[in-house]
Amino acid sequence: MPARRLHILRRLLWWWRTGRGGAGTGLASETHGKPQRAIASHADFGASRQSAAHESPVLDFDAAIENHLQWTARLRRYGHGDRQEFLDPVQVCRTDACSLGLWLERQTQPSAECAGQIAQIRQEHADFHHKAAVVVTLVQTGASESALQSVDHGDFAHRSRSLIHLLQTLRARCNAGSAQPTVAGTARRSGKESVGTSA
Repeated sequence: MPARRLHILRRLLWWWRTGRGGAGTGLASETHGKPQRAIASHADFGASRQSAAHESPVLDFDAAIENHLQWTARLRRYGHGDRQEFLDPVQVCRTDACSLGLWLERQTQPSAECAGQIAQIRQEHADFHHKAAVVVTLVQTGASESALQSVDHGDFAHRSRSLIHLLQTLRARCNAGSAQPTVAGTARRSGKESVGTSA
């Protein structure tokens, strides 16, 4: 692995482990060596953290699953050279810029019945965005083949399947009614079951 790519991946891993960084920091400028055009965040395809913060305090499982499923196609296009949007790996690595991430942040006191599942989803969600950011970094450093391998049947693919499975499991549990009294209530929107926060 070229030294520069290894340096960038190490910086990304350090950022992910320490929870540091933010908009406009670090890897994007290092990777290209010059200012970039406006970047696209990884939020739910256009929704900013500010607008997401004003959404309903319930989780729409269908929307969360679909938004994260779309990352596979999005990263595959990026790996094949589609540059209609610029992806900043530092932004992609963030876990607090989508509705699922914001909902997880609010789960500070989940019930004992659901705490284990929520903890698993929180960890898988963080791993998902970390692997997505690694894919972006690989593409930006000229390793598109390795990036696409990760997306199709490598690390990112594994994390994506695991996250989606956990979300589907919790959705089924809530639809069955077993978790409704213990995740601080549910709300029905357009016939879909969504879990409320514990706040």
